[in-house]
Amino acid sequence: MEDLRGHSRKGTGTLREEQCAHGHGMRRGLWSARTRRRLCTGVVAGATWLTGASAAQPLAWFASADAVPAQAVALYQKGLAEKRTHPDAALQDFAAAARLAPRWEAPVYEEGALLAVRDFVKAVPVLLRAARLNPKDEAVWNVLGWGYYQQGRFQAAESAFRRQLQVDPASPYAIWGLANCEANAKVRAFAKARVHLTALLKVPALRPRAAQMLAKLPPDAVDAHVAPNDPVRVEDAIAMLLSYRSDILPAGGRTAGADAQAGAGTAAGAQASVVPRAADGRPASTPVVPYIAWAVRHHLIDPAAIPSFHQSASRLFLALLLAKYYGLNAFSYVRPFPLTDMQGVPVDQQMVVNSVIANRLMAPVTAHAFQPQGTMTRAAFAAAVAHANQVMAHPPQRQQWLTPPPPVRTAPPWLLFFNTSDPPYTVQQDDLLQHKAWLDAVGFTAFPFYRDLPAGVAAVRRQADGTSWLATIQSAAPAEAAAWDAALRAGVAPYLVLGNYSQAAGQPDPALVEQLLATAAQQQAVVAEVVQVAKRCHAAGVVVDFENLPGRDRTMLTAFVRRLHAAAQQAGLSVLVCLPERDTPDVGSAYDYAALGAAADRVMLITYDEHTPGSRPGPVSDWTNTDRVIKYALQEIPAGKLLVGAAAYGYDWRGSSAAEVSMAQAQQLARAHGAQVRWEARSQTPWFTYTDAKGQRHTVWFEDARSIAAVARLVQTYGLAGMAVWHLGAEDASFWQAVQAAWAGNGQTGRAPGAG
Repeated sequence: MEDLRGHSRKGTGTLREEQCAHGHGMRRGLWSARTRRRLCTGVVAGATWLTGASAAQPLAWFASADAVPAQAVALYQKGLAEKRTHPDAALQDFAAAARLAPRWEAPVYEEGALLAVRDFVKAVPVLLRAARLNPKDEAVWNVLGWGYYQQGRFQAAESAFRRQLQVDPASPYAIWGLANCEANAKVRAFAKARVHLTALLKVPALRPRAAQMLAKLPPDAVDAHVAPNDPVRVEDAIAMLLSYRSDILPAGGRTAGADAQAGAGTAAGAQASVVPRAADGRPASTPVVPYIAWAVRHHLIDPAAIPSFHQSASRLFLALLLAKYYGLNAFSYVRPFPLTDMQGVPVDQQMVVNSVIANRLMAPVTAHAFQPQGTMTRAAFAAAVAHANQVMAHPPQRQQWLTPPPPVRTAPPWLLFFNTSDPPYTVQQDDLLQHKAWLDAVGFTAFPFYRDLPAGVAAVRRQADGTSWLATIQSAAPAEAAAWDAALRAGVAPYLVLGNYSQAAGQPDPALVEQLLATAAQQQAVVAEVVQVAKRCHAAGVVVDFENLPGRDRTMLTAFVRRLHAAAQQAGLSVLVCLPERDTPDVGSAYDYAALGAAADRVMLITYDEHTPGSRPGPVSDWTNTDRVIKYALQEIPAGKLLVGAAAYGYDWRGSSAAEVSMAQAQQLARAHGAQVRWEARSQTPWFTYTDAKGQRHTVWFEDARSIAAVARLVQTYGLAGMAVWHLGAEDASFWQAVQAAWAGNGQTGRAPGAG
């Protein structure tokens, strides 16, 4: 739910004052800060010590023999006067007052409330001490409750608000805090929240906020805390699945029937008044009608194929519902599960169930039984939906019931393209110059190690370059050198790429890296030469793209990157490391995400080439897999260092072989053969098939504006550093338009694709 708080915002210490101002003064011997200040001023005037007997009311929580030094009261008053203008000084005053009068709760509370604004963790023990000194001070528990709430510790927040209710069972601010906890998207105790919010409609100060939250509150049918062990009904399952969306409930929280009456005679009213009915002719229950209507409009369900909305949902129905909503199809798994009770289920549905299990949305009941006609409890299905929202593509973040705050971006998204030998360098140079206003960097692959070159070529280039390990742009083909110079003139940062791709083998060669970096001395020599070449060529940095390394190279690779970064940093160069994708820890991998992320300035995730010419046809870059890889990588590497990999190309498969196609070439192929371009929701990529003039069937998976935009939006969603694209010249105009639209509002003002 929205973060609609009461008057006790995170540790401001103003709860007492605002409650008094609204006519909801604290009960049971509590006073506002103003009251305390006034009483203390009246009692202390002209006195050296303030005793319990002489100030019975304001110091009622003291034993009669206790004394409060006048200096403590003066410091307390000074802190009250300074806490909004000079909070640091006020903190010191309150702390000093608490030391002078260790059993006086007032300065302890003020210190804790003020400290909570900047560091709630440090404030907790101070506030708990205040609660021990004065158990009847409900404001302490209110500050603690909202502090825990902000941290996402909803159980602790609820406990604090309930302690506040023990002090004052009628406290509207405690009830307001509980309602916020219960209505939160991670707690989803909507029925309890509805009871509390309804009670708050009688409180003038909170009535508008309570009414606003009630209007947005999902129905009790989607609350798994209500009858959690009952089988989930068809209508409730659909509503639970869609209840994370914010675009379904009618505006203002009105029921479907009220909308139909209000909109009679209008298109909106006509649409709202059409209540879907199942095969038994009965409509869904009124509270869930908006969800059912949405599901019908978006073809998530066919009501005529559902016997009844009110019957228990079968596990098969739930699996098919989850698969359709989250974009899984009959091929979204690698190998089938050994289920022995699926014989009566159509084959295509059996395959979908396998996809649902493979993607961890549901699990078999036993190792060999899915029980397709069995049921799930309301609590179990709600847990399945919550898990699916964490690992799958839908619903989008902007449509979730509780949207996390957008990540703080300190710089515009960074865009790097790789330069390669195809298309011709002249084409790539023109592309670079056309889009220089949008490009940040280009990684040039024109710096091979001599060990990867034929002996004769290596000898010629080594003599021209005057280097021992690395060929440079100086001895490269004229077109390559011209492209490098064009980047420098255009203000696009050129990076030299250290790779281990073997032209002879047609794939990355781990042996090349192991030979180069075998010893510390050899690593140091390679590092020194790389930095020297980069400075001589006026490079902005170095890309380390060592692929397919075995696990035994883990220590060697990390040590090399650390040495390279240390030397590069002294030379004013940046280091970018390319990492293969993964979504789980792997201590046996050569690529130590955490260590390499710490050693490099930027890290690129190679989230493409998931299907290649040597594999069966499929998406080059699967959006759902990319999303999972990012979520894992963020556990190891700061978002501000991460670049998500993107493909600007596709593959045209024919039989067991495939040829690369650019974005434009793929579209031209589809038009030339009259092929229907289809869209796979799970991978967020287009594909089509066609038959060539020789009667051979082709399957093409590629990237277009929609798929590029989906990847670019991940940069926004997770606050990543940017995107690295393979490769320059393969993209078309729609690529730049998609990226511009996806990154609008992220510091990109003044940068337009194709400008300049």
